[in-house]
Amino acid sequence: MQLPAELVVGPTEAGDLPEILEILNREIREGTAHFGTEPMGLEGIEAEFSHAGRYPWITASLDAKVAGFARASAWKSRGAYRYTCEVGVYVRPELHGQGIAAKIYERFLPELRRRGFRTVLGGIALPNPASIRLHEKLGFRHVGTLPSVGRKFDQWLDVGYWALVFSSESTVQT
Repeated sequence: MQLPAELVVGPTEAGDLPEILEILNREIREGTAHFGTEPMGLEGIEAEFSHAGRYPWITASLDAKVAGFARASAWKSRGAYRYTCEVGVYVRPELHGQGIAAKIYERFLPELRRRGFRTVLGGIALPNPASIRLHEKLGFRHVGTLPSVGRKFDQWLDVGYWALVFSSESTVQT
């Protein structure tokens, strides 16, 4: 795996959203990493971004083009879950296997911890051995599989969940 030297990883900016939308819509139309079934419009992604609040978005750019991104969202709406978030990481398919997702996580996970999250959950549509390897390499542990929870491309899909629990509570914000 050869990581491009020109990769720049940082907070997502509004100008990144059209290219993020391309990545998401490709996954909605052709893949199973996103369970959407209808492509999103720019207004939809702009609304999600503007309402992200304490849930960060991180973008990786290569030669001034969005190569991939990650975003966090609430796991559940009830108050006791406020220290847990779910994450999604997406990389352009032609750039898979180059270490971009790992580089995004290098920046993303410390930011989640800094914002007071204790547990980070990653849902992976199965099978996806590359995503499982990535998450386990970063310290995520398999915590369960939900059978047949999504239906896409005329097939039922299982979703495995991997959890990363930050060891110290020193970052907890109430």
